[in-house]
Amino acid sequence: MKFFKSLFAPANSFALDSKSVQSFTENWPQIKAYYEILLIPFHDAEKGNLATIKLSSFLLVQKADDLTIENLPAVYRNPKTIESLLYLKKQTKLVDDLAKQDAQDEELKKEICKLKEIFYCIVETCLSKN
Repeated sequence: MKFFKSLFAPANSFALDSKSVQSFTENWPQIKAYYEILLIPFHDAEKGNLATIKLSSFLLVQKADDLTIENLPAVYRNPKTIESLLYLKKQTKLVDDLAKQDAQDEELKKEICKLKEIFYCIVETCLSKN
């Protein structure tokens, strides 16, 4: 739990907007591809529609597998970003597993929301260091 709390510490000091996220993702094509897949199922889940995540969770795992330290831009490469990236990949796999197991809707919704929070934490961590 300590890691999870520390992961979101930058959220208090750095405000994100869509332009910041777009700028960030343009510099890292693999995270852009991941984000483009994540966005639609997340917004659908907010509206109570979990069918999209159930259909696209495997593709999201594939895009998460493409997120490697080697293709992480050097300017963003630091221990906190790397740790957060590993956590994102683990959470993506959890969401996929829950989607495949037909987990309770509330549980799946909670975990996809956590996944988006982790993604934004990575963005905030990287942008706040520049």
